[in-house]
Amino acid sequence: MGNLNDDLVLAVISCFPPTDAVRCKSLNKNFNAYISNQRFAHEHFVKSSHKVFNLIHFSDTSPNIFYQLQLDPPYPLDIPEIYEILSIQVPVLASCGGLLLLHILSYNTFCVFNPITGEFQLVLEANHDGWTAGPVGLAVDSSTDSFTIRLIAVHVKQNQSQVNQVCKFTAFTVGSNMWEETHKEFVCKSSQFSRNTQPVYLHGSLHWLREDGDILAFDIEKCQARIIQGPGNRTSIMRFGYDIWFGGVQGSLAFVTAFQDEIVVSVYHYENNEWHIRNIIGNISNTGNNDYRNGIPMLFDGKRLFFLLRKRGEDGEIYMNDVLTKSWRKIGMVSATTDCIQHFIPFVPTLAKVSGVYLHDQMTQVSLASELRGSLEGLYELMKPY
Repeated sequence: MGNLNDDLVLAVISCFPPTDAVRCKSLNKNFNAYISNQRFAHEHFVKSSHKVFNLIHFSDTSPNIFYQLQLDPPYPLDIPEIYEILSIQVPVLASCGGLLLLHILSYNTFCVFNPITGEFQLVLEANHDGWTAGPVGLAVDSSTDSFTIRLIAVHVKQNQSQVNQVCKFTAFTVGSNMWEETHKEFVCKSSQFSRNTQPVYLHGSLHWLREDGDILAFDIEKCQARIIQGPGNRTSIMRFGYDIWFGGVQGSLAFVTAFQDEIVVSVYHYENNEWHIRNIIGNISNTGNNDYRNGIPMLFDGKRLFFLLRKRGEDGEIYMNDVLTKSWRKIGMVSATTDCIQHFIPFVPTLAKVSGVYLHDQMTQVSLASELRGSLEGLYELMKPY
């Protein structure tokens, strides 16, 4: 096959879904080398980075049972059939750039994992040195071919007055072998971090939602932290957790807050540091007959709102609101056995490289503990439909 034809084939392959692109590595050695290259991963990511294919769903009390929820038609109208039961508890702390940040609780270890390619890196937890362990975020810089991958850990210490707290940050760059301190401490009003939301990586900063409704933002390159106030007093019910979705929408931070009669979408404008109401959607929840009061916003992508309701003693119902047509439709169910604290992790499949260690390498099969290997294989199998 000539070079021109090779280029044409590779251009076509770069438009394939990630799993199909990986299969094309078996065409010949040249294709295997090129598709395994970070440059191809970057090209593929650029073509697919604005698509959210699914949600990875698990409950707070059972972070070893994972469901995959399809977000595009055809929608299933029953309890999701795609699920995996892992041998150990492996909560997903974050999703960024097609990679998952897992917390392997029984090993005091994090794992950066690409469930499409099976590539991963294990990272021991940072040393807290007497500080309280705070949240950990994942930042994948996909703006260049290199796919720089960093973990940022927050460490917290209360000051003597208990009114304020001190935060410090440590960073781990995938490919290195150690955590590094930023040597800058940040003092802010005391607050716990939200258990029900994931960190958001936007504009070079990681953002963590706090229970007081404010956001702790950390600029990774400048090693600077700041507090972004939440969108007004509407966040006063946030400490209950169920009514809030926090994420990134079209390059902006976004809050989705479910009230009894309406669901309010607020976005943060970085240029003037202000929140603006983007959408107001009528709520379909019957508060008196719903375990989750006003319902749970699962995901907002700018065009669609995915929303969970559950009547007492029954399976949960997933509804989708089309923002353009202002219409609701039921698209699926979740099991009644899940608890009230739900985690829905948006996942965009990519071919981003992690470390060169693959789940199905012979060396990995021998060296990795069987229960850990089995859990990673479970998540790999969960994503196989893509």
